[in-house]
Amino acid sequence: MPPNILPEHPFDHGERRVHDELLEEFPRTPERICQHIREYYAMISHLDFQIGRILDTLEERRLAQNTIVVLAGDNGLPSVSTASWENNVSTTTVSVCP
Repeated sequence: MPPNILPEHPFDHGERRVHDELLEEFPRTPERICQHIREYYAMISHLDFQIGRILDTLEERRLAQNTIVVLAGDNGLPSVSTASWENNVSTTTVSVCP
């Protein structure tokens, strides 16, 4: 297991058993964590493919030069990386501008 994968969050921030954290039993087993990682990467691959289709369609229709595309997402599944508080609050934003 990568060192940033923990069976539980390393400290109690007052909400250890809320939201997505309730989707899996505690402590998380290496087998279940590996399954979550596989599913997470599959979702990323699917999303990447779909975004590519959108960008290709904009190019085909000659709209890419007049279109701003903004993608924003959270850091992913809580069971994939729980090594630091920052991992649980960061947001990724990607902008494509003409």
